[in-house]
Amino acid sequence: MRIPLQFDRAESFSEGLARVTDPAGVRFIDQTGKSVIDMNVVRWAGKPLSPFEDFSEGLAPVSTPEDPRRMGFIDRAGRIAIEPRFAWAYGFQGGFAKVEVGGPPDRTGGIIDRQGTFVIPPRYRLLGLMNGGLASFTSGDGKRGFLNERNEVAIQPVYDFVGGFSEGLCPVKRAERWAYIDRAGREVVTLPAETRYAGSFAEGLAQIESDLGWSFVRRDGMPAFGAYFRRADRFVDGLARVVLDGRYVGYVNREGRLVYQSEKQFPMLR
Repeated sequence: MRIPLQFDRAESFSEGLARVTDPAGVRFIDQTGKSVIDMNVVRWAGKPLSPFEDFSEGLAPVSTPEDPRRMGFIDRAGRIAIEPRFAWAYGFQGGFAKVEVGGPPDRTGGIIDRQGTFVIPPRYRLLGLMNGGLASFTSGDGKRGFLNERNEVAIQPVYDFVGGFSEGLCPVKRAERWAYIDRAGREVVTLPAETRYAGSFAEGLAQIESDLGWSFVRRDGMPAFGAYFRRADRFVDGLARVVLDGRYVGYVNREGRLVYQSEKQFPMLR
Protein backbone atom coordinates (compact mmCIF):
# COMPACT_ATOMS: atom_id res chain seq x y z
CA MET A 1 0.00 0.00 0.00
CA ARG A 2 1.60 3.24 -1.17
CA ILE A 3 -1.11 5.71 -0.19
CA PRO A 4 -3.58 4.61 2.54
CA LEU A 5 -7.30 4.43 1.87
CA GLN A 6 -8.53 7.86 2.91
CA PHE A 7 -10.32 9.52 -0.02
CA ASP A 8 -13.95 9.59 -1.09
CA ARG A 9 -12.74 9.61 -4.70
CA ALA A 10 -9.34 9.22 -6.36
CA GLU A 11 -8.38 9.56 -10.05
CA SER A 12 -5.40 8.05 -11.84
CA PHE A 13 -1.98 9.71 -11.68
CA SER A 14 -0.98 11.87 -14.62
CA GLU A 15 2.39 13.62 -14.79
CA GLY A 16 2.99 12.72 -11.16
CA LEU A 17 -0.24 14.23 -9.81
CA ALA A 18 -3.67 12.79 -9.04
CA ARG A 19 -7.02 14.39 -8.24
CA VAL A 20 -8.56 13.30 -4.95
CA THR A 21 -11.69 14.27 -3.04
CA ASP A 22 -12.37 14.03 0.68
CA PRO A 23 -14.51 16.01 3.16
CA ALA A 24 -11.99 18.88 2.94
CA GLY A 25 -12.59 19.25 -0.78
CA VAL A 26 -10.71 18.57 -4.01
CA ARG A 27 -6.95 18.71 -4.39
CA PHE A 28 -4.03 17.27 -6.33
CA ILE A 29 -1.56 15.01 -4.51
CA ASP A 30 1.86 13.70 -5.49
CA GLN A 31 2.91 10.05 -5.44
CA THR A 32 3.78 10.22 -1.74
CA GLY A 33 0.24 11.36 -0.92
CA LYS A 34 1.33 14.93 -0.16
CA SER A 35 -1.13 17.66 -1.10
CA VAL A 36 0.37 19.79 -3.90
CA ILE A 37 -2.59 21.90 -5.07
CA ASP A 38 -5.52 22.67 -2.77
CA MET A 39 -8.38 23.71 -5.02
CA ASN A 40 -10.03 25.46 -2.06
CA VAL A 41 -7.53 28.31 -2.43
CA VAL A 42 -7.43 28.48 -6.24
CA ARG A 43 -9.56 31.44 -7.34
CA TRP A 44 -10.41 33.34 -10.51
CA ALA A 45 -12.12 36.73 -10.19
CA GLY A 46 -12.82 35.75 -6.59
CA LYS A 47 -14.62 32.58 -7.64
CA PRO A 48 -13.53 29.02 -6.79
CA LEU A 49 -12.39 26.71 -9.55
CA SER A 50 -12.93 22.99 -9.99
CA PRO A 51 -10.54 20.67 -11.91
CA PHE A 52 -12.20 18.95 -14.83
CA GLU A 53 -9.43 16.71 -16.12
CA ASP A 54 -5.92 15.62 -15.15
CA PHE A 55 -2.70 17.45 -15.93
CA SER A 56 -1.36 17.19 -19.47
CA GLU A 57 1.84 18.96 -20.51
CA GLY A 58 1.83 20.87 -17.24
CA LEU A 59 -1.70 22.29 -17.54
CA ALA A 60 -5.09 21.07 -16.33
CA PRO A 61 -8.56 22.21 -17.46
CA VAL A 62 -10.67 23.84 -14.75
CA SER A 63 -14.18 25.25 -14.63
CA THR A 64 -16.15 27.61 -12.41
CA PRO A 65 -18.73 25.62 -10.41
CA GLU A 66 -21.19 28.51 -10.67
CA ASP A 67 -20.95 28.33 -14.47
CA PRO A 68 -19.30 25.06 -15.60
CA ARG A 69 -19.42 26.33 -19.18
CA ARG A 70 -16.58 28.75 -18.36
CA MET A 71 -13.40 26.71 -18.57
CA GLY A 72 -9.70 27.57 -18.55
CA PHE A 73 -6.39 26.07 -17.36
CA ILE A 74 -4.18 26.07 -14.25
CA ASP A 75 -0.49 25.19 -14.02
CA ARG A 76 1.20 22.80 -11.59
CA ALA A 77 1.56 25.59 -9.02
CA GLY A 78 -2.20 26.13 -8.98
CA ARG A 79 -1.95 29.45 -10.83
CA ILE A 80 -4.31 30.55 -13.60
CA ALA A 81 -2.45 29.90 -16.86
CA ILE A 82 -5.35 30.55 -19.27
CA GLU A 83 -8.40 32.39 -17.99
CA PRO A 84 -11.77 30.57 -18.01
CA ARG A 85 -13.45 31.86 -21.15
CA PHE A 86 -14.33 28.71 -23.08
CA ALA A 87 -17.53 26.68 -23.13
CA TRP A 88 -15.41 23.51 -23.07
CA ALA A 89 -11.71 22.67 -22.89
CA TYR A 90 -9.71 19.50 -23.49
CA GLY A 91 -6.22 18.60 -22.32
CA PHE A 92 -3.07 19.75 -24.13
CA GLN A 93 -1.31 17.51 -26.65
CA GLY A 94 1.85 18.57 -28.44
CA GLY A 95 1.50 22.17 -27.23
CA PHE A 96 -2.10 22.60 -28.39
CA ALA A 97 -5.57 22.09 -26.91
CA LYS A 98 -9.02 21.91 -28.40
CA VAL A 99 -11.59 24.31 -26.94
CA GLU A 100 -15.20 25.12 -27.75
CA VAL A 101 -17.10 28.39 -27.63
CA GLY A 102 -20.75 29.34 -27.78
CA GLY A 103 -23.75 27.29 -26.77
CA PRO A 104 -25.98 24.75 -28.48
CA PRO A 105 -26.89 24.60 -31.25
CA ASP A 106 -24.14 27.00 -32.36
CA ARG A 107 -21.17 25.66 -30.37
CA THR A 108 -17.99 25.51 -32.44
CA GLY A 109 -14.48 24.24 -31.81
CA GLY A 110 -11.00 25.69 -32.31
CA ILE A 111 -7.39 25.01 -31.30
CA ILE A 112 -5.34 27.19 -28.89
CA ASP A 113 -1.65 27.24 -28.00
CA ARG A 114 -0.22 27.36 -24.48
CA GLN A 115 -0.76 31.13 -24.31
CA GLY A 116 -4.47 30.68 -25.01
CA THR A 117 -4.19 32.15 -28.53
CA PHE A 118 -6.27 30.56 -31.28
CA VAL A 119 -4.18 28.94 -34.00
CA ILE A 120 -7.33 27.44 -35.54
CA PRO A 121 -10.31 29.80 -35.11
CA PRO A 122 -13.42 28.39 -33.41
CA ARG A 123 -15.52 27.99 -36.53
CA TYR A 124 -15.85 24.21 -36.90
CA ARG A 125 -18.81 22.17 -35.66
CA LEU A 126 -16.84 18.92 -35.65
CA LEU A 127 -13.15 19.41 -34.88
CA GLY A 128 -10.78 16.79 -33.51
CA LEU A 129 -7.91 17.18 -31.07
CA MET A 130 -4.60 18.48 -32.40
CA ASN A 131 -2.33 15.46 -32.65
CA GLY A 132 1.19 15.77 -33.99
CA GLY A 133 0.36 19.02 -35.74
CA LEU A 134 -2.88 17.78 -37.34
CA ALA A 135 -6.52 18.11 -36.29
CA SER A 136 -9.44 16.46 -38.06
CA PHE A 137 -12.27 18.65 -39.32
CA THR A 138 -15.56 18.23 -41.18
CA SER A 139 -16.28 20.02 -44.44
CA GLY A 140 -19.64 21.38 -45.52
CA ASP A 141 -20.57 18.12 -47.24
CA GLY A 142 -19.85 16.08 -44.11
CA LYS A 143 -16.53 14.63 -45.25
CA ARG A 144 -13.54 14.47 -42.89
CA GLY A 145 -10.00 15.72 -43.44
CA PHE A 146 -7.16 17.36 -41.47
CA LEU A 147 -5.97 20.90 -40.73
CA ASN A 148 -2.45 21.83 -39.66
CA GLU A 149 -1.50 24.27 -36.90
CA ARG A 150 -1.53 27.14 -39.43
CA ASN A 151 -5.21 26.48 -40.17
CA GLU A 152 -4.37 25.10 -43.60
CA VAL A 153 -5.93 21.97 -45.11
CA ALA A 154 -3.19 19.36 -44.81
CA ILE A 155 -5.26 16.34 -45.90
CA GLN A 156 -8.29 16.87 -48.08
CA PRO A 157 -11.74 16.07 -46.57
CA VAL A 158 -12.65 12.95 -48.53
CA TYR A 159 -13.27 10.43 -45.72
CA ASP A 160 -16.45 9.27 -44.02
CA PHE A 161 -14.53 8.55 -40.80
CA VAL A 162 -11.10 9.40 -39.47
CA GLY A 163 -9.48 8.30 -36.23
CA GLY A 164 -6.44 9.85 -34.61
CA PHE A 165 -2.82 9.69 -35.69
CA SER A 166 -0.71 7.34 -33.60
CA GLU A 167 2.78 6.14 -34.45
CA GLY A 168 2.54 8.02 -37.73
CA LEU A 169 -0.62 6.34 -39.05
CA CYS A 170 -4.34 7.11 -38.85
CA PRO A 171 -7.33 4.80 -39.52
CA VAL A 172 -9.77 6.16 -42.11
CA LYS A 173 -12.93 4.94 -43.81
CA ARG A 174 -13.90 5.85 -47.35
CA ALA A 175 -16.70 4.28 -49.39
CA GLU A 176 -17.03 1.36 -46.95
CA ARG A 177 -13.31 0.53 -47.09
CA TRP A 178 -10.93 0.93 -44.16
CA ALA A 179 -7.30 1.92 -44.54
CA TYR A 180 -4.40 3.63 -42.76
CA ILE A 181 -2.92 6.89 -44.05
CA ASP A 182 0.33 8.64 -43.15
CA ARG A 183 0.68 12.33 -42.26
CA ALA A 184 1.03 13.23 -45.92
CA GLY A 185 -2.38 11.68 -46.63
CA ARG A 186 -0.92 8.69 -48.47
CA GLU A 187 -2.79 5.40 -48.06
CA VAL A 188 -0.12 3.00 -46.85
CA VAL A 189 -2.30 0.06 -45.69
CA THR A 190 -5.61 -1.10 -47.17
CA LEU A 191 -7.59 -3.44 -44.93
CA PRO A 192 -9.79 -6.33 -46.14
CA ALA A 193 -13.30 -5.55 -47.36
CA GLU A 194 -14.86 -7.35 -44.37
CA THR A 195 -13.27 -4.88 -41.92
CA ARG A 196 -15.90 -3.17 -39.79
CA TYR A 197 -13.65 -0.94 -37.68
CA ALA A 198 -9.95 -0.11 -37.34
CA GLY A 199 -8.28 1.32 -34.23
CA SER A 200 -5.15 3.39 -33.80
CA PHE A 201 -1.71 1.82 -33.52
CA ALA A 202 -0.07 1.27 -30.16
CA GLU A 203 3.28 -0.46 -29.73
CA GLY A 204 3.25 -1.39 -33.42
CA LEU A 205 -0.13 -3.16 -33.36
CA ALA A 206 -3.72 -2.02 -33.98
CA GLN A 207 -7.00 -3.71 -33.14
CA ILE A 208 -9.53 -4.24 -35.95
CA GLU A 209 -13.02 -5.71 -36.11
CA SER A 210 -14.17 -7.97 -38.93
CA ASP A 211 -16.89 -10.54 -39.56
CA LEU A 212 -14.80 -13.05 -37.57
CA GLY A 213 -14.41 -10.83 -34.50
CA TRP A 214 -11.63 -8.63 -33.14
CA SER A 215 -7.96 -9.20 -33.96
CA PHE A 216 -4.69 -7.28 -34.33
CA VAL A 217 -2.68 -6.20 -37.36
CA ARG A 218 0.90 -5.02 -37.81
CA ARG A 219 1.93 -1.78 -39.51
CA ASP A 220 2.05 -3.58 -42.87
CA GLY A 221 -1.59 -4.64 -42.45
CA MET A 222 -0.74 -8.31 -41.90
CA PRO A 223 -2.28 -10.21 -38.95
CA ALA A 224 -0.18 -10.04 -35.79
CA PHE A 225 -1.41 -13.50 -34.75
CA GLY A 226 -4.33 -15.77 -35.58
CA ALA A 227 -6.55 -15.32 -32.53
CA TYR A 228 -9.95 -13.57 -32.64
CA PHE A 229 -11.82 -12.06 -29.68
CA ARG A 230 -15.24 -10.75 -28.79
CA ARG A 231 -13.61 -7.37 -28.12
CA ALA A 232 -10.04 -6.02 -28.02
CA ASP A 233 -8.40 -2.85 -26.65
CA ARG A 234 -5.08 -1.31 -27.62
CA PHE A 235 -1.75 -2.50 -26.24
CA VAL A 236 -0.25 -0.86 -23.16
CA ASP A 237 3.11 -2.01 -21.77
CA GLY A 238 3.09 -5.14 -23.91
CA LEU A 239 -0.42 -6.31 -22.99
CA ALA A 240 -3.89 -5.77 -24.44
CA ARG A 241 -7.20 -6.36 -22.68
CA VAL A 242 -9.58 -8.64 -24.60
CA VAL A 243 -13.03 -10.10 -24.09
CA LEU A 244 -13.07 -13.83 -24.73
CA ASP A 245 -15.89 -16.18 -25.71
CA GLY A 246 -18.29 -16.50 -22.82
CA ARG A 247 -17.53 -12.88 -21.89
CA TYR A 248 -14.47 -13.62 -19.81
CA VAL A 249 -11.93 -10.79 -19.65
CA GLY A 250 -8.28 -11.52 -20.32
CA TYR A 251 -4.94 -10.02 -21.33
CA VAL A 252 -2.84 -11.16 -24.28
CA ASN A 253 0.78 -10.39 -25.06
CA ARG A 254 2.18 -9.31 -28.43
CA GLU A 255 2.43 -12.93 -29.57
CA GLY A 256 -1.28 -13.46 -28.88
CA ARG A 257 -0.68 -15.66 -25.84
CA LEU A 258 -3.27 -15.35 -23.10
CA VAL A 259 -1.41 -14.37 -19.92
CA TYR A 260 -4.44 -13.73 -17.70
CA GLN A 261 -8.13 -14.67 -17.68
CA SER A 262 -10.80 -13.58 -15.23
CA GLU A 263 -12.35 -16.24 -13.06
CA LYS A 264 -15.89 -15.08 -13.71
CA GLN A 265 -17.90 -13.82 -16.67
CA PHE A 266 -18.98 -10.22 -17.19
CA PRO A 267 -22.53 -10.30 -18.61
CA MET A 268 -22.51 -6.54 -19.33
CA LEU A 269 -19.68 -6.88 -21.84
CA ARG A 270 -20.67 -7.06 -25.47
